Amino acid sequence: LCRFLQRDVTSKPGNGMDVQAGNGEPTRSNAEAKKLLREDKQREAKIEEQLAKALSGMTVEEKYATVHKRLVESEKENRRLVALHKQYDRTLEASKREKENLILEHDKMAMTKTKLEGLCRELQRQNKTIKDESLAQIQQEEEKRKETQEKFQQSLNDIQAVMNENNDKNMKLKEDNMEMAKKFKFILEQYELRDQQMDKMNKQMELVTQLNDAKLAKLQMQANSEKEQFLAEKLVLMTELQK
Repeated sequence: LCRFLQRDVTSKPGNGMDVQAGNGEPTRSNAEAKKLLREDKQREAKIEEQLAKALSGMTVEEKYATVHKRLVESEKENRRLVALHKQYDRTLEASKREKENLILEHDKMAMTKTKLEGLCRELQRQNKTIKDESLAQIQQEEEKRKETQEKFQQSLNDIQAVMNENNDKNMKLKEDNMEMAKKFKFILEQYELRDQQMDKMNKQMELVTQLNDAKLAKLQMQANSEKEQFLAEKLVLMTELQK
Protein backbone atom coordinates (compact mmCIF):
# COMPACT_ATOMS: atom_id res chain seq x y z
CA LEU A 1 0.00 0.00 0.00
CA CYS A 2 2.81 2.40 0.84
CA ARG A 3 4.48 1.78 -2.50
CA PHE A 4 1.17 2.29 -4.33
CA LEU A 5 0.67 5.62 -2.56
CA GLN A 6 4.21 6.66 -3.42
CA ARG A 7 3.74 5.81 -7.14
CA ASP A 8 0.45 7.68 -7.17
CA VAL A 9 2.02 10.82 -5.67
CA THR A 10 5.19 10.79 -7.77
CA SER A 11 3.23 10.28 -11.04
CA LYS A 12 1.44 13.64 -10.68
CA PRO A 13 2.01 16.27 -13.46
CA GLY A 14 4.71 18.81 -13.01
CA ASN A 15 6.99 16.70 -10.70
CA GLY A 16 9.84 16.53 -13.24
CA MET A 17 9.43 12.84 -14.18
CA ASP A 18 8.88 13.48 -17.92
CA VAL A 19 12.05 12.90 -19.89
CA GLN A 20 11.00 14.73 -23.04
CA ALA A 21 9.57 18.18 -23.73
CA GLY A 22 6.99 19.06 -26.41
CA ASN A 23 9.73 19.34 -29.04
CA GLY A 24 10.93 15.76 -28.43
CA GLU A 25 14.28 16.76 -26.81
CA PRO A 26 15.41 15.23 -23.46
CA THR A 27 14.88 17.60 -20.54
CA ARG A 28 16.99 15.73 -17.97
CA SER A 29 20.57 14.47 -18.10
CA ASN A 30 21.51 11.04 -16.76
CA ALA A 31 22.91 12.58 -13.57
CA GLU A 32 19.71 14.51 -12.99
CA ALA A 33 17.62 11.39 -13.64
CA LYS A 34 19.66 9.42 -11.09
CA LYS A 35 19.32 12.24 -8.59
CA LEU A 36 15.55 12.34 -9.07
CA LEU A 37 15.41 8.56 -8.67
CA ARG A 38 17.30 8.78 -5.36
CA GLU A 39 15.00 11.56 -4.17
CA ASP A 40 11.94 9.50 -5.13
CA LYS A 41 13.29 6.53 -3.18
CA GLN A 42 13.95 8.75 -0.18
CA ARG A 43 10.43 10.18 -0.34
CA GLU A 44 9.04 6.66 -0.72
CA ALA A 45 10.94 5.48 2.34
CA LYS A 46 9.80 8.53 4.29
CA ILE A 47 6.16 7.92 3.34
CA GLU A 48 6.48 4.26 4.32
CA GLU A 49 7.96 5.27 7.65
CA GLN A 50 5.24 7.87 8.28
CA LEU A 51 2.50 5.45 7.27
CA ALA A 52 3.97 2.69 9.43
CA LYS A 53 4.03 5.03 12.42
CA ALA A 54 0.48 6.16 11.70
CA LEU A 55 -0.78 2.56 11.43
CA SER A 56 1.04 1.22 14.47
CA GLY A 57 -1.28 0.33 17.32
CA MET A 58 -4.40 0.39 15.10
CA THR A 59 -6.87 -2.37 14.50
CA VAL A 60 -7.26 -3.84 11.02
CA GLU A 61 -10.42 -1.80 10.44
CA GLU A 62 -8.70 1.41 11.55
CA LYS A 63 -5.70 0.66 9.34
CA TYR A 64 -8.01 0.01 6.40
CA ALA A 65 -9.91 3.25 7.04
CA THR A 66 -6.67 5.22 7.36
CA VAL A 67 -5.19 3.78 4.16
CA HIS A 68 -8.49 4.34 2.34
CA LYS A 69 -8.55 7.94 3.51
CA ARG A 70 -4.96 8.43 2.33
CA LEU A 71 -5.84 6.95 -1.06
CA VAL A 72 -8.87 9.22 -1.46
CA GLU A 73 -6.84 12.29 -0.49
CA SER A 74 -4.07 11.26 -2.86
CA GLU A 75 -6.53 10.80 -5.72
CA LYS A 76 -8.08 14.22 -5.06
CA GLU A 77 -4.66 15.83 -5.00
CA ASN A 78 -3.71 14.00 -8.19
CA ARG A 79 -6.85 15.25 -9.97
CA ARG A 80 -6.23 18.78 -8.72
CA LEU A 81 -2.68 18.72 -10.06
CA VAL A 82 -3.82 17.26 -13.39
CA ALA A 83 -6.41 20.04 -13.74
CA LEU A 84 -3.77 22.61 -12.80
CA HIS A 85 -1.39 21.14 -15.38
CA LYS A 86 -4.09 21.39 -18.06
CA GLN A 87 -4.76 24.98 -17.04
CA TYR A 88 -1.04 25.76 -17.37
CA ASP A 89 -1.06 24.15 -20.83
CA ARG A 90 -4.03 26.29 -21.89
CA THR A 91 -2.35 29.42 -20.54
CA LEU A 92 0.86 28.56 -22.41
CA GLU A 93 -1.06 27.94 -25.64
CA ALA A 94 -2.91 31.26 -25.24
CA SER A 95 0.41 33.01 -24.68
CA LYS A 96 1.80 31.44 -27.85
CA ARG A 97 -1.23 32.56 -29.85
CA GLU A 98 -0.94 36.06 -28.42
CA LYS A 99 2.74 36.15 -29.36
CA GLU A 100 1.91 35.05 -32.92
CA ASN A 101 -0.79 37.73 -33.15
CA LEU A 102 1.66 40.36 -31.93
CA ILE A 103 4.19 39.26 -34.55
CA LEU A 104 1.52 39.51 -37.26
CA GLU A 105 0.51 42.99 -36.05
CA HIS A 106 4.16 44.05 -36.00
CA ASP A 107 4.63 42.82 -39.57
CA LYS A 108 1.47 44.64 -40.62
CA MET A 109 2.71 47.88 -39.05
CA ALA A 110 6.09 47.44 -40.74
CA MET A 111 4.37 47.00 -44.12
CA THR A 112 2.20 50.07 -43.50
CA LYS A 113 5.27 52.09 -42.53
CA THR A 114 7.09 50.96 -45.68
CA LYS A 115 4.05 51.89 -47.78
CA LEU A 116 3.86 55.35 -46.20
CA GLU A 117 7.57 55.93 -46.72
CA GLY A 118 7.24 54.91 -50.38
CA LEU A 119 4.26 57.22 -50.81
CA CYS A 120 6.18 60.13 -49.28
CA ARG A 121 9.15 59.50 -51.56
CA GLU A 122 6.85 59.35 -54.59
CA LEU A 123 5.16 62.59 -53.49
CA GLN A 124 8.52 64.32 -53.14
CA ARG A 125 9.63 63.04 -56.54
CA GLN A 126 6.46 64.25 -58.26
CA ASN A 127 6.67 67.58 -56.46
CA LYS A 128 10.26 68.08 -57.63
CA THR A 129 9.39 67.05 -61.20
CA ILE A 130 6.46 69.48 -61.39
CA LYS A 131 8.51 72.27 -59.86
CA ASP A 132 11.42 71.72 -62.27
CA GLU A 133 9.11 71.59 -65.29
CA SER A 134 7.29 74.76 -64.23
CA LEU A 135 10.53 76.65 -63.61
CA ALA A 136 11.96 75.52 -66.95
CA GLN A 137 8.84 76.63 -68.82
CA ILE A 138 8.74 79.98 -67.02
CA GLN A 139 12.41 80.56 -67.77
CA GLN A 140 11.88 79.70 -71.43
CA GLU A 141 8.95 82.12 -71.75
CA GLU A 142 10.91 84.83 -69.96
CA GLU A 143 13.79 84.41 -72.40
CA LYS A 144 11.37 84.70 -75.33
CA ARG A 145 9.87 87.86 -73.83
CA LYS A 146 13.31 89.42 -73.37
CA GLU A 147 14.29 88.50 -76.92
CA THR A 148 11.12 90.12 -78.30
CA GLN A 149 11.67 93.27 -76.24
CA GLU A 150 15.27 93.52 -77.40
CA LYS A 151 14.23 93.13 -81.04
CA PHE A 152 11.53 95.75 -80.64
CA GLN A 153 13.91 98.15 -78.96
CA GLN A 154 16.47 97.58 -81.69
CA SER A 155 13.82 98.25 -84.32
CA LEU A 156 12.85 101.48 -82.57
CA ASN A 157 16.47 102.52 -82.41
CA ASP A 158 16.95 101.76 -86.10
CA ILE A 159 13.83 103.72 -87.05
CA GLN A 160 14.83 106.65 -84.89
CA ALA A 161 18.28 106.66 -86.44
CA VAL A 162 16.87 106.65 -89.96
CA MET A 163 14.37 109.40 -89.13
CA ASN A 164 17.07 111.57 -87.61
CA GLU A 165 19.34 111.00 -90.56
CA ASN A 166 16.69 111.90 -93.16
CA ASN A 167 14.96 114.70 -91.29
CA ASP A 168 16.13 117.43 -93.68
CA LYS A 169 15.65 115.56 -96.96
CA ASN A 170 13.08 116.13 -99.74
CA MET A 171 9.69 114.64 -100.44
CA LYS A 172 11.30 111.34 -101.20
CA LEU A 173 12.59 111.42 -97.70
CA LYS A 174 9.09 112.22 -96.45
CA GLU A 175 7.76 109.26 -98.39
CA ASP A 176 10.47 107.18 -96.89
CA ASN A 177 9.48 108.51 -93.50
CA MET A 178 5.88 107.59 -94.15
CA GLU A 179 6.98 104.14 -95.16
CA MET A 180 9.02 103.92 -92.03
CA ALA A 181 6.00 105.05 -90.03
CA LYS A 182 3.99 102.26 -91.60
CA LYS A 183 6.72 99.82 -90.72
CA PHE A 184 6.80 101.20 -87.22
CA LYS A 185 3.06 100.82 -86.97
CA PHE A 186 3.31 97.28 -88.26
CA ILE A 187 6.03 96.47 -85.80
CA LEU A 188 4.03 98.04 -83.00
CA GLU A 189 1.00 96.01 -83.96
CA GLN A 190 3.15 92.92 -84.07
CA TYR A 191 4.53 93.74 -80.65
CA GLU A 192 1.04 94.30 -79.25
CA LEU A 193 -0.06 91.02 -80.80
CA ARG A 194 2.96 89.28 -79.33
CA ASP A 195 2.26 90.91 -75.97
CA GLN A 196 -1.32 89.62 -76.09
CA GLN A 197 -0.02 86.17 -76.91
CA MET A 198 2.40 86.38 -73.99
CA ASP A 199 -0.44 87.41 -71.67
CA LYS A 200 -2.47 84.46 -72.89
CA MET A 201 0.46 82.12 -72.31
CA ASN A 202 0.96 83.56 -68.83
CA LYS A 203 -2.68 82.88 -68.00
CA GLN A 204 -2.27 79.33 -69.27
CA MET A 205 0.81 78.96 -67.10
CA GLU A 206 -1.17 80.17 -64.09
CA LEU A 207 -3.86 77.56 -64.80
CA VAL A 208 -1.21 74.84 -65.10
CA THR A 209 0.34 75.99 -61.82
CA GLN A 210 -3.05 75.94 -60.08
CA LEU A 211 -3.69 72.43 -61.42
CA ASN A 212 -0.29 71.27 -60.15
CA ASP A 213 -0.99 72.85 -56.76
CA ALA A 214 -4.31 70.98 -56.60
CA LYS A 215 -2.57 67.70 -57.44
CA LEU A 216 0.04 68.32 -54.76
CA ALA A 217 -2.66 69.15 -52.20
CA LYS A 218 -4.52 65.94 -53.05
CA LEU A 219 -1.36 63.85 -52.67
CA GLN A 220 -0.56 65.59 -49.38
CA MET A 221 -4.08 64.88 -48.06
CA GLN A 222 -3.71 61.23 -49.05
CA ALA A 223 -0.35 61.00 -47.28
CA ASN A 224 -1.79 62.67 -44.16
CA SER A 225 -4.78 60.33 -44.18
CA GLU A 226 -2.60 57.21 -44.34
CA LYS A 227 -0.33 58.66 -41.70
CA GLU A 228 -3.31 59.21 -39.36
CA GLN A 229 -4.50 55.66 -40.03
CA PHE A 230 -1.01 54.33 -39.24
CA LEU A 231 -0.90 56.32 -35.98
CA ALA A 232 -4.39 55.11 -35.03
CA GLU A 233 -3.44 51.48 -35.62
CA LYS A 234 -0.25 52.00 -33.66
CA LEU A 235 -2.24 53.52 -30.75
CA VAL A 236 -4.68 50.58 -30.75
CA LEU A 237 -1.78 48.11 -30.75
CA MET A 238 -0.03 49.91 -27.91
CA THR A 239 -3.28 49.95 -25.91
CA GLU A 240 -3.72 46.21 -26.44
CA LEU A 241 -0.11 45.59 -25.41
CA GLN A 242 -0.59 47.58 -22.21
CA LYS A 243 -3.58 45.43 -21.33
